[in-house]
Amino acid sequence: HGVDQARRCPHCNLVWTKVEGFDGFTTCGNRPSTSLDVRDPKFGVLGTFTFDRPSDGIFSIFKSGIRSPTTSQDTSKSKFYGCGKPINWRDMPLLSYRRN
Repeated sequence: HGVDQARRCPHCNLVWTKVEGFDGFTTCGNRPSTSLDVRDPKFGVLGTFTFDRPSDGIFSIFKSGIRSPTTSQDTSKSKFYGCGKPINWRDMPLLSYRRN
């Protein structure tokens, strides 16, 4: 399960990776059955960064703050992705990509 197992929907061309389940039929955009956030809430901190490319052309990244992640989300207002059409994970070819 990961980026090396990414596959493209044959209907809408969105790229997906499988985080649970099996290699059979599913639906494009189907969400995991449970939250996959395994972070200990005592240590959950997100850094915020500022990216700068001044006229001298030297690209810089600065840490500009921190924030705590939200632990729950009202999915009734969330925008879900995927076309909702049936897909067969086993039949979808793996994406090819270059590693640096």
